[in-house]
Amino acid sequence: MAARLRRQFLCLFAQEHTDLRLQELKSIISILNVNVTFNEADYTNKSPFLVLSASSDEEVQSIARRSVLIKSVYQLIGRGNCYDSLKTCLMGLPTHVMEPYSKPGYTFCVRVKSFNKKLNTSYMINAIEWLSFLPFAGKVNLSEPMHEFHLLEDYGERQDKPPEHPKQIFFCKLLSIGQRHLISTYSLRTRQFIGNTSMDPLLSLVMANMAQVSPGKLVYDPFAGSGSILIACAHYGGYVLGSDIDWTIIHGRGKSSRSSSAGKWRGRHESVRNNLSQYSLEHQYIDMMVSDVSNSVWREKEIIDAIVTDPPYGIREGLRCIDDTLTSKEEEGQLKEIKYNLSAVIFDLLKLSARLLVKGGRLVYWLPFIGDKFDPSYIPKHPSLSLVSMSEQCLSQNFASRWLITMEKTLQFNSSLEKDLVHPDLTPFDDFREKYFQKK
Repeated sequence: MAARLRRQFLCLFAQEHTDLRLQELKSIISILNVNVTFNEADYTNKSPFLVLSASSDEEVQSIARRSVLIKSVYQLIGRGNCYDSLKTCLMGLPTHVMEPYSKPGYTFCVRVKSFNKKLNTSYMINAIEWLSFLPFAGKVNLSEPMHEFHLLEDYGERQDKPPEHPKQIFFCKLLSIGQRHLISTYSLRTRQFIGNTSMDPLLSLVMANMAQVSPGKLVYDPFAGSGSILIACAHYGGYVLGSDIDWTIIHGRGKSSRSSSAGKWRGRHESVRNNLSQYSLEHQYIDMMVSDVSNSVWREKEIIDAIVTDPPYGIREGLRCIDDTLTSKEEEGQLKEIKYNLSAVIFDLLKLSARLLVKGGRLVYWLPFIGDKFDPSYIPKHPSLSLVSMSEQCLSQNFASRWLITMEKTLQFNSSLEKDLVHPDLTPFDDFREKYFQKK
């Protein structure tokens, strides 16, 4: 059977969380096992455009149906660094490219969009009329066209005064839009139960994609809180379970975290289970439990497909673990909590992941940092886990940021692997809270 010819497509990213976009794309390509490639040297955080190569529309469309950082994907018909060069490119196209649109019996529309420059209506109309040399024979339908074509103008990096002419222009056919609507679907504003540190729905969905969650996989969050990350993982078909040291959050007790309900007690409906039920995902819910990562309740059995979590940094949630020493008879049967530094949290998280993850399973977590430059050597290591990617999200205050760390289990766990495991020097992370609140 002859190999299918590869064609060019265009990916239009959302211009937010730019450091996460490429990593999410790579992970989705791996999840779907599609033969979609691109030149990584062509990618820059300052541009939303990336040319892809694939054998079929379906491969590229499947990526858009999974991604939350992609706005849309297109069949790339022509490109140029000015309108003259774009016309030369379009006039030189093989006949079969535009032939389907040279016969009547279909509807279409053309839209003009720009990056880093606002275009007025008359300019856009002129740009559309400029395309009159193309052999379109269908009827124009702006509301529900069968085929939608876009002229995309790229004006380069943001400047005080944008250039008069675009740096590059793409003419393409819209194939599919990304899953950006999920941001409002899972908005915290309309969620029944939230906590002080409920993860943003967009970042939760990106984390689920980095963890390569897919239907039937078992996903665990050891710092689950109100379950934002678990909701995202359940959306992609994962069976979810979580734990937290705070029994009030597990049982939906205590005072509400909503500003509109300040001082009020949580209602009976405020629980992780009801959150999943709100989105018709309760069938993906396994359970929640009160547990402490430093004193794990798990047997050493590799059963978890993905551990996806956001450990506490000590900013809005305290760093605590259970003290297993009792100082008096009165304390018997009670959980006594003591302070727990961030380096110990991460170290225990890695050991737990090495024990529980199946081979090929992923650990995805946030690592906070304050400083001028983040050194990859700061990332904690474990013999069973290999680093897949690291992506930064700037938090702005006092040079604060957090890094989304993705690791994959590449070596089956054996207790002998931890025999010589040394607690890493994570001093740069232990004083994160103090530096974060330090006056500039």
